[in-house]
Amino acid sequence: RSCAVKISDAASYRHRGVCIEGSCSFSHVSDMIEWLPKVGMNAYFNQFSTPYCFFDYWYKKNQPATFEEVTAMVSVLTEQIKKRGLMYHATGHGWTCDPIGIKGNGWAVEEFTLTDEQRSLLAQVNGKREVFGGIALNTNLCYSNPAVREKIVNAITSYCREHCEVDYLHFWLADVDNNHCECENCKDTLPSDFYVQMLNETDECLGNIPTKIVFLVYFDLLWEPAHARLKNTDRFTLMFAPITRTYTKAFCEGDVEIPTELAPYKRNKLEMPKTVGENIARLKRWQEQFRGDSFDFDYHLIWDHYHDPGEYESARILFEDMKNLDRLNLNGMVSCQVQRAFFPTGFAMNAMAAALWNKNLTFESFAKTFFTDLFGKHANEMQHYFKKLSTLFQPAYLRGELPHVSKESAKLFAKIPSVINKMLPKLISRREDILIIHAQLCLQSAETLRLKAEGKQSEAEDRWSQTKDYVNQMEPVIHNALDIKYFTDVIGRSIRGERMFG
Repeated sequence: RSCAVKISDAASYRHRGVCIEGSCSFSHVSDMIEWLPKVGMNAYFNQFSTPYCFFDYWYKKNQPATFEEVTAMVSVLTEQIKKRGLMYHATGHGWTCDPIGIKGNGWAVEEFTLTDEQRSLLAQVNGKREVFGGIALNTNLCYSNPAVREKIVNAITSYCREHCEVDYLHFWLADVDNNHCECENCKDTLPSDFYVQMLNETDECLGNIPTKIVFLVYFDLLWEPAHARLKNTDRFTLMFAPITRTYTKAFCEGDVEIPTELAPYKRNKLEMPKTVGENIARLKRWQEQFRGDSFDFDYHLIWDHYHDPGEYESARILFEDMKNLDRLNLNGMVSCQVQRAFFPTGFAMNAMAAALWNKNLTFESFAKTFFTDLFGKHANEMQHYFKKLSTLFQPAYLRGELPHVSKESAKLFAKIPSVINKMLPKLISRREDILIIHAQLCLQSAETLRLKAEGKQSEAEDRWSQTKDYVNQMEPVIHNALDIKYFTDVIGRSIRGERMFG
């Protein structure tokens, strides 16, 4: 007997994408591209003209890949992106170095031999024109110099002419704060004014080329322009990138305070906003000037999710952020993240996709459906288990937002083994291999954190070294779900008491 079914549904937001980051192989990225449309996502973003460094992080451990080999991989992956009808975003990094003949393929410190012409185009900081900190991507240029702007604009225009497959071309400045040019011609003009000037010049040169240009509200560019305004709104998409924010609070938590008074721009002496409220206030200043297309570019799943071994609270924050993007007048999100963010369950990844598709969902209803689909009759028990782990691990502690030495934190960490040891026999009986590895990793991490919170820093670091050894041994089993390089880098910082952004 046949049955007619009619379903009418549409996504809540235009932009629902993932950006390449982390340590990844060809198959890791290919798997992500294949997964995205299955959960209602519609975009993929390859940073750089060729995102060599992310592949190099993976392949150099065994059989290093050449730049040419990675370029060939990206060509095939681009075909997969277009085959699935995903919107294709490209580049971003590199426009402040590649156009003047300095290669910027990653964040490694290098020594550069500069010509006199190249040096004259670099930003003057503390009286010197040089590659900032030895990292080309982190280096700004002398944007008052017409030759600088012409080289950048011509490079972007040529790229768009040669790459008609790109739907959204990202034009970003340097990837670090407080290093803008202090020369006489630059020092009295805001970086965002120079930036908008270059964006307008790019639009004029592109003419009828349909590529959208994504501009970045990030680091020094969080301070909106004083004078310049974008002329052709339809050409541009605003990308809000609050990289220094905390993820302890969601954008629209009830107690988030949005300040009305903001610090003025002070060249190369800025303190980047850490609170959610101040970041939102900065966005609103830009939105008073630009009312075109926009999206969030956020970092929940590049570093911060490692601060929540239970995955539950970080997934809730991510879900609520996506659900409420329209309240910030943002039309979606492109997630800057590791490609392997599915450990132990993929809860956060699915939470992001679900809320971007349907902002009217509640987190509770989504969570119930997710755990039921994944664990069947064990759903309630498993949901409670992960939620309890999130509470006991205190993500804010791992973020460095709580005292390093704390009796209260130590007591919570000491409770984790009993929770895990109660669950572990059940996981073993059900042969839940990934969850067994996750449980063992949590046991070792809890012991490390307990020692740290008790003030036994040296012992904590020794214990963390053992934990690293364990997770590296497990890589053949869990490499598709967990980016071990990024995990160990981030948690290592937490154990040493280092914050990602000061």
